[in-house]
Amino acid sequence: MKASVFSLSLIVLFCLASLQSCEVFAGGDECKGSEMDMVEPVIYLKANFYPVPITIEPYTNLNESEEMIISGSIQKEYCSGKLSGYFTFNPTFFPNEMTLNDFAEGFYFPQSYQYKFNNKEDELIVILRIKAYTYDGRIFESEDAVMRFKYADIKYDVNMIRNYIKFTIPKNIEWYRVTI
Repeated sequence: MKASVFSLSLIVLFCLASLQSCEVFAGGDECKGSEMDMVEPVIYLKANFYPVPITIEPYTNLNESEEMIISGSIQKEYCSGKLSGYFTFNPTFFPNEMTLNDFAEGFYFPQSYQYKFNNKEDELIVILRIKAYTYDGRIFESEDAVMRFKYADIKYDVNMIRNYIKFTIPKNIEWYRVTI
């Protein structure tokens, strides 16, 4: 009896010692090997859509709308899956005051965001929805667009002296008419 209690105690002790390592459950660290020196860039969002048609009759181009509100959020997801740094945005743009070049090359959102990066696999998740108001009183709203960016996607604009993430609104995004 004493031998079986001693054997059972050794087994329990071995199991507890092996629990010290997360690898028993996690199967290894998928973030290893992609580490980098910590950087903390200030980042602007830069939208680009040339011209994205709203696919509801009568045919309307987004760049012909009177007002456009782009609302959404940006959040960081660490390589491990942990989420942090959730911010929302809701800027208003006036396409009639913008050039076709603004739509083609992109235009900056007014707010900047700052995140720490110490792994090349960390990502920023941008979710947005566009509401477009036309001159004749119609209102269109897009479905949500979800985009993911890694540190390598951050670019530097030497003319504006700022870091940015440039994204293109998907051409296949669905649009819905809000007004009758």
